[in-house]
Amino acid sequence: MAVTIVKQPLSVVPAHNDIEWQATSTQYTQPDFAFYVTVTVVSYSITLNFKIAPVNNDRLYFNLIEITRKYVSNYYPFQVYGWQTATDAIQEFTVNIGEYYSGTVHAGSDETILAYNASLTKEERRLYQPSLYEVTGTKNNDWLNNLYNGSATNGRTSCKINQDFVFYFLETGARSVELVTITTYDSSNTLLGTSVISNSFDPPSSTATKHLCINLGPSGLDNIDSGAVTGTYPIITSSVASYMIAFRIDNGTGYNYFYRYVDIDRCAPKFEKVTVHYLNRKGAYDFYNFYGNHQKSLNINKSVFSGITERFEGSYDLVGTGTIYPNSPIAPNKKTLEISYETIRVLRSQYLSDFEIEALQDLITSPDIIIQTDEKLYLRVTSQDLNYRFKNIGEKQQILEITLNEGFTERRQRG
Repeated sequence: MAVTIVKQPLSVVPAHNDIEWQATSTQYTQPDFAFYVTVTVVSYSITLNFKIAPVNNDRLYFNLIEITRKYVSNYYPFQVYGWQTATDAIQEFTVNIGEYYSGTVHAGSDETILAYNASLTKEERRLYQPSLYEVTGTKNNDWLNNLYNGSATNGRTSCKINQDFVFYFLETGARSVELVTITTYDSSNTLLGTSVISNSFDPPSSTATKHLCINLGPSGLDNIDSGAVTGTYPIITSSVASYMIAFRIDNGTGYNYFYRYVDIDRCAPKFEKVTVHYLNRKGAYDFYNFYGNHQKSLNINKSVFSGITERFEGSYDLVGTGTIYPNSPIAPNKKTLEISYETIRVLRSQYLSDFEIEALQDLITSPDIIIQTDEKLYLRVTSQDLNYRFKNIGEKQQILEITLNEGFTERRQRG
């Protein structure tokens, strides 16, 4: 056997980008020669074999993307709280490139890669290295979310009282998040309490524990179990107006922290506030709160049929009484067979900064979008149910307008 690997992917790769091997063989003159590639999906114990004819006599070009796209999937922690593994958002694959000739398989050496739920642009792929996305403790932020001001001390986010705010982490390197500290403040910025949520998956012990998430929105902290918290509990009370999130990472010689501040929006809204969570390119779910006078409309479909008149039309004399009775109501010529309708929403953002306009491009291209309303309703919609446009309002001011079909049909009674 003489297979030479010419090019191969890095050990940690985005699952939805090309994952390519190039190889050559000196055995291409053997009878019935072909490359023999074996792929194992480790967590499912699934083995896939491919016999591939060479290109230009001795060359192999093999791309794993169609396999990784099948087994790496999206994960959102619906109504589960505390640290969670992002189930199936990361998978381990082994690839063995061997040869087949003279009726015999000649196996090569196993190569192992981790593929996580990301799909980067060509420019991002050109500069890609795992440390740009892994937890390292040395970057401005170590999460996969796309947040304005990174983790700087002035980085702030506003959340509704019942809202999710899910942080995602890729822990495929030497570092991991040990714990998160929540420090709460009242409306006068007076400290109320400190709570610690330790990472029960630290250090990572399996592939699944290398991709984690935690809901640190007001809803996530309000519903977390007391057994997962050290210090002040409950974390969110009626007095809490804001809180600081501090993630701690062991850097080998000490600790690094990175931060996010959250302001809780408790004001009674004049108009409905709708949160749109969307899968970003790096595999995290970001969100945007749409405030405003959102429009709702109904797309109604009706079907009718001609009814059979089974009663006397007009006034009548009930036989034997001599009394004239009116026939009321007047019978319709047609009856309702079916009425169905779908709800259409039009959401309008506030004025957008340049950062928000760029970040919201991930919303426009996202394959998975979750609407969270004030009624705590989660509504999952697909991209085909959405229309988007940026609108200029005045000079150099833009908003994003989204028209979405809620995607399910309601029915009324028959006539």
